[in-house]
Amino acid sequence: MVHPHIEMKQVKLYLEHNQKSGHRFSGELCGGIEHNQKSGHRFSGELCDAIESTISTPGVGIAIYGVLKQVDRSKRFIMSKQSLPDLHGNVEPLDPIWQNVRTEAQEIARREPALASFVFAAVLNHQQLDQAVCHRLAQQLEQPDVDRGSLRQTFDEVLSQNPQLGNAFRADLSAVFERDPACSRYVEPLLYFKGFHALQTQRLAHLLWRDGRKDLAFYLQSQSSKIFGIDIHPAAQIGCGVFIDHGHAIVVGETAVIGNNVSILHNVTLGGTGKATGDRHPKIGDHVLIGAGAKILGDITIGCGSRVAAGSVVLKDVPPKTTVAGVPAKVIGAVDCKEPELTMDHTLDSCKDLTGK
Repeated sequence: MVHPHIEMKQVKLYLEHNQKSGHRFSGELCGGIEHNQKSGHRFSGELCDAIESTISTPGVGIAIYGVLKQVDRSKRFIMSKQSLPDLHGNVEPLDPIWQNVRTEAQEIARREPALASFVFAAVLNHQQLDQAVCHRLAQQLEQPDVDRGSLRQTFDEVLSQNPQLGNAFRADLSAVFERDPACSRYVEPLLYFKGFHALQTQRLAHLLWRDGRKDLAFYLQSQSSKIFGIDIHPAAQIGCGVFIDHGHAIVVGETAVIGNNVSILHNVTLGGTGKATGDRHPKIGDHVLIGAGAKILGDITIGCGSRVAAGSVVLKDVPPKTTVAGVPAKVIGAVDCKEPELTMDHTLDSCKDLTGK
């Protein structure tokens, strides 16, 4: 089987953590992984043997390899401990994002005693990031007639039936950390950022909707709109690694589709053009950047790697790797980078003309 490349910084975090914990990892392992990446090779069964040869505990190499092979480069996350076989406590979960969240939460509790109980309940009382996210959402979405415990139980059931949801949590958390200059810690979106909260609420609502539990899905949509100021229909399909910056006044319609690794700023609408039923909302490709106040209307496609400038009204398809701006939006030029959602460059000065000059 061919396996995607992985993020070396995440692997190193895990290896360093285990070295400090007393596990014996050879420095040759990092070097071997780096060599494979630089040489353009993919992870194969040979890497499993290489890992085994550097670690004294039998089976550990297979366990780590089993996690590494599941890492998706496009989503920029590391799988949680659910990916690891039972090794009788020989290996800690490969989840450096969660390890960072816990470390940062401990520091908050130390520095701000007034927040210690809050941080403990939201983060330190949980074994996995998935549990912490579900707890935080239930905490915010409850109301007198729908208590936190019932919501948390429902979220846990959804998570147990859809374990891949935890991957989306990590991808979105990593997206905020990587792209938001105002975010300096992984714990911040989990505790404080309503764009992240609204997005994870929609992910849960979408799975409920898909399972036929439409009333509960509508309840979550209603509460999310009321509390977070973001209205995303439960039926909308949203990829991983999505970043909602300054989450406020965002509307996403029922048949909208948002791809992987998309960045969306505040006051964006992915809406329809009238009372038509059926497929009537935009389809956003991978690696798209949508500027503040943009309105994208109708069953149109925004091509992969494109940029929609702030304040634009888009009514027609946008080709891949293209920048559009204006009311109505017109093509300004070609996008000059591979992943505009990462650079977060909203200026038009960097546009190339369509001849590539």
